[in-house]
Amino acid sequence: MNRCDELEWLFSPSRWSRRYRAEEIVQKHIEFITKASYLARKYVPCQLNIPYGSTDKEKLDIFGTNLPSDSPIVIYVHGGDYWQELGREISSYIVAPLYKNEFKVIILGYTLSPEASLHQIQEQISRAFLKCVDYANSLGSRSLYVCSHSGGCQLVASIFQSSFSTIPSDSANILKGVIFISGIYDLIPLTKTRANETLQLDLAGARKLSPLYQPFHASEGIIFFVIVGENESPAFVEQSEAFYRKLKGLGYKSEFIVVKEVDHFDIAEQLNEENYEIVRLIVSMEDY
Repeated sequence: MNRCDELEWLFSPSRWSRRYRAEEIVQKHIEFITKASYLARKYVPCQLNIPYGSTDKEKLDIFGTNLPSDSPIVIYVHGGDYWQELGREISSYIVAPLYKNEFKVIILGYTLSPEASLHQIQEQISRAFLKCVDYANSLGSRSLYVCSHSGGCQLVASIFQSSFSTIPSDSANILKGVIFISGIYDLIPLTKTRANETLQLDLAGARKLSPLYQPFHASEGIIFFVIVGENESPAFVEQSEAFYRKLKGLGYKSEFIVVKEVDHFDIAEQLNEENYEIVRLIVSMEDY
């Protein structure tokens, strides 16, 4: 196997699932999250399609609108085939168990590649995040958390390169925790894979967009959880470990967690279950 073939293998999460064949796992995942998101939209009080920017995909959905104003809020940023698939409409599968525990949930949408460059997508997520901080503070919410999966982790990490430091400290202090799940933190290997046919990254651009190599500025009071599945590609496990070491080395409160017996897809799907360890972790953060 040559180096390009090896990287293609390592950065194709569907090839590492022990539950389904590679050609089945993505479709099974989409079917699951679509159904769970439909149920959340049907049964949880919500306000949908709230714009935070000028383009059609720059919208967010707020769930739990009937909860008290001071309720904690979780922002969720989805991934999807290296910023090329999925969307806000089928990413509210995490809502039900958090709503049951009286958390509001905000699902962020963004323009997918190649309609937008990854740099443009990062700018969209920064705008959305700032809007969510304003929303939480205007309500008097007691705490704000950010959760992300796969490529969404890269987008969330990019918030802490520059835009987070622009928020006044009395507003920024509402953010209490960040949960990165199965993220991609070094984009350089992607330049040698088929994903780059759409992304069109050169080495310099990939490095500039990689959280592992960029500045990171956050408040001291935030705790960061870097989480990965036991049955994922070794490349995703190694990148998660490296990003955790970076955060720890910068002096931030951080924990690294390997979730047993899950792959890149059901580590996210199980966010739909109240007793799932990541859901329990989010809920327990209110006691930190």
